[in-house]
Amino acid sequence: MKKFVNLQNSYKHNNSMQNPSLFPHILINTAIAGFTNMLIWFAITFWLYLKTHSVFITGMLGGIYLVLNLFGGIWFGSLVDHNKKKPIMLVSSTTSLFIYSLAFGMLAYFPESTWTDMWNPWLWLFILVTMFGVVAGNIRMIALSTLVTILIPEE
Repeated sequence: MKKFVNLQNSYKHNNSMQNPSLFPHILINTAIAGFTNMLIWFAITFWLYLKTHSVFITGMLGGIYLVLNLFGGIWFGSLVDHNKKKPIMLVSSTTSLFIYSLAFGMLAYFPESTWTDMWNPWLWLFILVTMFGVVAGNIRMIALSTLVTILIPEE
């Protein structure tokens, strides 16, 4: 019984986080990254529906997102597991920013009629580019969700 009490006491003393201010930073970072990725995906879907009035495009956007995550998820997870978290998150954020900038450039460059014709190849390229940006941002989300382990001290 005494050994059990000692284990409980040592658990209470050793279970404090290594850096108490780390949790809010991780929480805020996760919220911002998740909100940004999901907002862009939802905004593109909604905006393209308003432009084309096509449910087909919204379904294709969902399907493209699903397939890209399906084929990329396992590889992204192993990428995060076998590398340091911070460089992976920086590469993911930089890649997403670059791809979103490319999509914005496409949006600014092409005429308005490009976005209203659902059979326009530039529209579909724009869809693919933005979906790759969202999926590239998912690498950061995977890395952020694994950071919980740094909050618990090693025994």
